[in-house]
This record gives sequence, structure tokens and C-alpha cells, in this order.
Amino acid sequence: MKSADVPNALAIVVSPHAVAIYVAGLTKLIDPLAFAFANRVRVGTKVPALADRQPGTRLAGVYQSRLPPKDAAFRSNWYVFDPRGYVSEELPGDELTLDVEAQVQRATFGEAAWLWSYKVAGGKLALTPLTKRGSAKSVAFSSTGAALEIGGDKYYRVLPTDVSAAAMVGVWEASEVTSVAGAVGQGGTTASFTGRLRLDKDGLASYGSSLTVTGSTQDAAGNLEWTIGASGTERPWLGKYTIVGNRIGVTTSDAKQLVLVLMPYRLENGTASANIVFINGTGYTRI
Repeated sequence: MKSADVPNALAIVVSPHAVAIYVAGLTKLIDPLAFAFANRVRVGTKVPALADRQPGTRLAGVYQSRLPPKDAAFRSNWYVFDPRGYVSEELPGDELTLDVEAQVQRATFGEAAWLWSYKVAGGKLALTPLTKRGSAKSVAFSSTGAALEIGGDKYYRVLPTDVSAAAMVGVWEASEVTSVAGAVGQGGTTASFTGRLRLDKDGLASYGSSLTVTGSTQDAAGNLEWTIGASGTERPWLGKYTIVGNRIGVTTSDAKQLVLVLMPYRLENGTASANIVFINGTGYTRI
């Protein structure tokens, strides 16, 4: 590598909760499943701690709504509150998304995110955007026990006891299909993903996934001109795992350290499903 190719700013600092690596002029350096190193570093200490915005009612923790299944993927809406008056609506796809301060810090590096400051007053939750996403809004708000009513929807607080280690023993599968239609006469593209995670009662874990992409084009009359298809499998891994709260810690057979975020899926009555969970933001079903 030539010296001119070396980035001139690198931000790496150990955090108790989360991680990302940022290089000036580049996106963050995270391999989607290789969270081994990148889930425990975040922007450095020169970025000041969040100021207290005096939010009125101080809210803290992860709150989850329930949405119906769509395209075989199970989805929820999320709020992650910081008691100093900050909140994220990001999908909990890694440890960083559970740490609002880390999210605000990385937003200073230009990463777009659904981040807000909040204030509770007069039965309203006022949200002011901290990034270029979204606009200021005020929605109805109330609190009942472990649940919040936000904008007419009920959000349940995620607790470490929602999903137990014993309940996770088994085989879990994720399957998603995404289709993008082309313009008239131009066909379209479909991508299908399947991932399978096995957790044994003796602490052994294994994972494998596959991705298939197909596409086609048509002439103005709608006649098929050509098709294209590609498929591949991600390198599977084996290892030993432990579950502590909402995290699955894995040590793979080649000594990599993985941290997977484990979240419940809510049933209509607000209880956690025994057969559906979110792992790094993706819905997995027991098979």
C-alpha cells in the first residue's frame, strides 16, 4: 500500500457496550457477520459525552412494537431511549444500535441514522431530529407499567429475561425475499436469503447462509430478452456459545469472537414468542 492510500484519520476506542471503526472519507469497516472486533470499538474520547437535554420524563432502554409478518420476515418498530433526552429508531442489528451515545457519536462522522432528541410534556413526546433524516414531530404519549403508548401504538420494554438460554436451544431459520420491479419492458430482480443457526444444549453453535439473485429483461413488447442468476453461500462457522441477557456470545472454531444481539418477537398480548426471535435485527423462526 502506498502512503497516499493510507487514511489520515482512524477512530478506534474500546467501549463497554459497542463498537465501530471509522476512517475519514470512508464508510465504517464492518463485515456484516464478522462482528468479532468491530462490535467493541466506537468513536474516540475526543467526542464529548452527550449533554443532558432535560427531557422532562427520563426514559431508558429498548422498546419494541409488534407488526404483522411481511414476506416471511418478522418486523417490529423500535425505540432505544437514553435518559439524557436522546432516542434512536434504528433496528437493533448490532451492539452499536443499543448504545444511543455511540450512535450520536458516529453520526458526527456523517453516518445517517434515525436519531432524535426527545422531551415529554403534556401527554406528548416531542422529537427533534439530530441528523438529516426525519423532521420534528410531536406524538401522543403515555406510560403504563413496562409499556409505552407512542403515537397510538404500544411499545413493550425489552428485558434480559424475555428470551432465556434454555428456550433458544434448537434450530432457527431466517428467510427473506426481496423483489425490485424494473420499468416497463425492463424486467426486475429478486434476491432470496436463507440463514440457519443451530444452538445445542451443550453449548455448541453452528451457522450457515445462502443468497440467490435472479433477474431478467424484456423488450418493449414484453418478450423475455435474457435472464441472469447468481447464488452463493457464506462461509459457515462452528463454535461455542453463551447467552447473557440480550446477547449471544460465540467463540468460533478459528478463535473469532462474535456478539449477536438477541431480541424477542412480541405476540398480540405483548408476551415474547417462544418460536420467533430477532437475531441481529433479522427474524428467525424455530424449525
